[in-house]
Amino acid sequence: MTGRVLLFVALLLPAWLIAETPVAFDATDERALQLALRALKMTESDLAFQKTNVESELILPQARQFLEEPLSVPGYAEAMLDDCLRSTNLERLVMYSFKQPFIGQWSCGIREPEKIDPSFLTKLPAPVSQAIETIVESASLATQALIQAMPSNGAAALAGFAPEALHIEKDKAEIEDWQRLGIDTGALKNFLARDTKLELQDTELADAILNTSDKFNSPYLMLASTGLSRAVNDVVAILNTNQFTGDFKYETDTKLGKIIVTGTGRHIFTNEAFLIIGLGGDNVYSNSAGGANGLAGRPISIVIDLGNNSQFVSKRSFSQGSGVFGIGILAALGSNCTFQAKHMSQGAGFFGCGILMTGPGKQTLEADTFCQGAGMFGTGILWQRGDNSTCRAAYMAQGFGGVQGVGLLLNSCSNNSYFAGGKYPCPWLPGHYFSLSQGFGYGMRPYAGGGIGILCDLAGHNHYEADVYGQGASYWYSVGLLLDAAGNNRYDAHQYCQGAGIHLSTGALVDFAGNNTYTAGHICQGAAHDYSVGMLINRAGNNKFTGDTTAQGAAINNSFALLLNHAGTNTYTGTDPKQSQAAGHDGDKREYGSIALLLDLGGHGKYSQGQTNNAIWLKPLYGAGLDAEVSTPVGAPFRARLGRFNQQGSRPEGRSYKIAPVDTHQPIEHLFRVATSDQPGAGKAWDELKHLGTPAFDYLIPRLASPNIMVRVKVEELVDHLSTNSIPSLIAGIRAATDDDTARLCCYYFARFDEKASAAIPAILPLLKRDKCRTTAFYTLGHLRAAEAFRPALAALDEPRELVRLRAAQLLGKLGDRRAIPDLIDRLNDEIYDVRYAAEDALVKFGQPSRAPLRDAYRHATPRAQPYILEALAKLGDETALTLAREYYRNDDPLVRNAILKSLTASLTPAPATK
Repeated sequence: MTGRVLLFVALLLPAWLIAETPVAFDATDERALQLALRALKMTESDLAFQKTNVESELILPQARQFLEEPLSVPGYAEAMLDDCLRSTNLERLVMYSFKQPFIGQWSCGIREPEKIDPSFLTKLPAPVSQAIETIVESASLATQALIQAMPSNGAAALAGFAPEALHIEKDKAEIEDWQRLGIDTGALKNFLARDTKLELQDTELADAILNTSDKFNSPYLMLASTGLSRAVNDVVAILNTNQFTGDFKYETDTKLGKIIVTGTGRHIFTNEAFLIIGLGGDNVYSNSAGGANGLAGRPISIVIDLGNNSQFVSKRSFSQGSGVFGIGILAALGSNCTFQAKHMSQGAGFFGCGILMTGPGKQTLEADTFCQGAGMFGTGILWQRGDNSTCRAAYMAQGFGGVQGVGLLLNSCSNNSYFAGGKYPCPWLPGHYFSLSQGFGYGMRPYAGGGIGILCDLAGHNHYEADVYGQGASYWYSVGLLLDAAGNNRYDAHQYCQGAGIHLSTGALVDFAGNNTYTAGHICQGAAHDYSVGMLINRAGNNKFTGDTTAQGAAINNSFALLLNHAGTNTYTGTDPKQSQAAGHDGDKREYGSIALLLDLGGHGKYSQGQTNNAIWLKPLYGAGLDAEVSTPVGAPFRARLGRFNQQGSRPEGRSYKIAPVDTHQPIEHLFRVATSDQPGAGKAWDELKHLGTPAFDYLIPRLASPNIMVRVKVEELVDHLSTNSIPSLIAGIRAATDDDTARLCCYYFARFDEKASAAIPAILPLLKRDKCRTTAFYTLGHLRAAEAFRPALAALDEPRELVRLRAAQLLGKLGDRRAIPDLIDRLNDEIYDVRYAAEDALVKFGQPSRAPLRDAYRHATPRAQPYILEALAKLGDETALTLAREYYRNDDPLVRNAILKSLTASLTPAPATK
C-alpha cells in the first residue's frame, strides 16, 4: 500500500512507535526475576520443568517452545508488535500472519490469466481497467494454487466444526441458509440428528475435521493469499492516487465470477461477485461483500470500496472478508462504515484466508462467532484503522487462533472498544458467558493443538471487555496474545483471562504504556493452570489490579505464572490471600508445586494483603513476590529471547486417538450419555448409574481409553462413590487393559485409598515396565507403601525423565527406608526444581536419621544443592541451618537474604520423631 493510504497509516501512529519497537522484557526485569527465583532456590533453567505431558496432534512449534522456555514469550510478543508496526501494507500483514519469509514466484504450474471482455474494460477509467487486470491475473494464479491446497471433503470438516463452535443445532434457519448458498449440509444434518439421539461416537466430530486436514496443503494457500494481497495492495495504490468523478455501473461475467464496477454514486449490492470495485458513494452491501466460500463454488471473492458511510449489512455467515475453503478480502477504505454479519465473518479463515481492512473514521463492527480476526487451518485478519471504533462479537473472535490457524485483530488507531461475550452461557458460572476472544488461542482437547490468536492495538485509550476465556489467554497447546502499545486502557473480564494459560498452553497480555485498570475474577492477571504459562506484563504508568483468586501472579497445577509491573505506582487487590499475589499451589493430587512470581519494579506498590515495599515475600509451593527498584545490570546490551521454532515434522498417519465404536444403545452406555448431556434427565440418569454401582463401573472402565474427558470425570466420581468397593474392579481393569490409558488411570485411582488398596500392588508392579504408565505406577505404589518398589525407585532416580525421578523420590520418602538417604541427597542437585524439592521433602520425612548425612553432605554439596540441605535441616529443627545460611547468602542481595532467613526461621520446628 502506498500513496495516501500509507501516509494515512503513518500519521496515525505515534512517532516513537514508528521509530522503535518498545520492549516487553529488559535486563532490569531479568535481574528482578533472577532475584525472585533465587529466593525460591531456583534459577531460570527451572522454568523449563515438564509441561508437555499429554499427546496431541498438530502442536505448533511456538506452543511447544513457550512451555519449554517461558522467557521466550516476551521476546515473541515484541517481535509480533514489531511485525504489526511494520505492516504498512496488506501483503506484509498476510506474510507475518503466515509467519513465512517473502514469497517470490508461483510454483504450481500456472496457466494463462482468465480473459476479460475488452469492451467492458474500455468503458472504465484507465486506472480502473488496470486494477481489474491486476486482480484477475493474480486470482487466476490463486485459483490454481487453491486447487492444490484444498481437500475434497470440505463439507465434512464444516459439519464437524459447526455443532460445538456455532451451536448450530439451535439455529435451523442458519442451516437452511447454508443450503441456499449451495453448501452440502448432509453430513451436518446427520451429525445433528444422531447427536440429538446421543448416538455420536466419541471422536466422530474431531475426526471429521482432522481427516479433512490430512489432505489440506497449506503452503499453497499461503502462496495464493500472499499473491492476492499483493495484488490488492497494488490496486489500492492505483485507485488512491487517482480522482474519480461521475456515476456508473458496469459488470461482466468471467470464469472467476462476476465483476462489478460502480462510480461515485450510491449503489446497493445484493448479488454475489468475484470482484466488486466501488469508487465512491455511501454504498450498501447486503451480499457477502468479500465472502469467499469454496463449498459454494466461490473460492475467491474481493471487494474494494472507496466510499464513506458505506454499510455492509448482510447479517449472514461467511461475509465481509471471509475465506472458507478459499480467500475472501474486503477492503472498505472509506470512513464511518457499518459492518454487520453472523458467523465466520469479518476477517475469518477456515481452511482459507479471510481479510477485512477498514478505513479511517469511526467504524462499527458486529458479528457472532469465529469472526473479527479468526483463523483455523488458515488465517483470519481484521485490520481496523478507524478511531473511536467499536468491535462487538459473541465468541471465538477478535484475534482467535484455532487449530493450525492464526487469528489477528490489528488496530492502528486510537480510542477503541472491544466486547466479546453475552450469548453462550458458561455452565459453571451462572450469569457469565464464554468469550474465547481478544487474543485467544484454542486447541481441540485432547485431539489437536491450537493456533495463535493475537489482538494488537497500537494507539489510544481502549476498553476491552470479555467474560470467560479472553484477553491474552489460551487453551490446549496454543498461544494467545493481547498487545497494547499506547494509551490508558481498561481491561474487564472474569475467568481465565488477562494473561492466562490453561491446559498446556501459553497466554500473555502485554501493555506497553499508559495508566491502566485491570478487573477480573478467577485465574487472571498473570495466571496459569494445568502445565501452562501465563503472563501479564505492564511496562509503564500507574495501574490498578483487582482480582479474586488465582490472580496477580498465581499458578496452579504445575504451571508458571508471572505478573510483571515494570514502573509506576500500582495498587493490587487480591481477595484470596492464599491464592493471589505471587501464590503457588500444591498441585492437589499431583502433589508437587508450581512457580508464581509478582514483580513490581518501580514506584510505590499498595497490596491488599499487607506486603511491604522493598521486600521479597514467599508463599507456599512456590510463590515469590518482589517489590523493589532493581538496578540495571552493567554489561552487554540485553537481548530478548526469541524462540527457536523448529519446523513441524511430517504428520503421522492416522489419528492419535483411535478407539473402537461403542453400542450407543447399550443400557449403561445410554445412561452414561444422558448423564453427561444437557438433557433434563441428566441428573436422574447419573443417580441411576450410581445406584447400579459395580456393574456400571465395570462397563465404564474399558471406556477410559476414550479421549472423551467426561468418561474419565464420571469414572473418577464412581470411584469416590464406591470407595474401596471399586478396588477389585480396578485390579481387573489393569489386568485386562490393552491400552496404556486404561491401565494408567486405573492405577491412578488406587492412590486415594493408600494402604487399603495394597491388594493391587501385584497388578501395578508390571506397569513400571510400561513407558507411559511408569510415572503413575511410582506415584500409586508410593501411596500404597509398596516395599517391592524400593529398588526400582532407587534406580529410577537417575532416569532421564523428570517426572519419573520426581515420583521415585516421593515414593522413597513414603517408604521411609533409610538406605535411600544418600541417593536422595544426590537428587538435591537435580537439574529441575520439582525433583529437588521432592528429594528434600522425602529426606524430611525420614526425620532425625537424615540430619547427620545432610550436615556431612553440605560441606561438599554443589551451590545448587546447598540451599535445599539448609531448608531440610531447618525443617528437622537443626538451628545450625541459620548459621550456615547467613554464611551462604552473605553476598546475596539483601532482599533475597532476608527472605531466605525469614523462611528458615519459620521452618525451625521440633524435629519429627525418628522412624
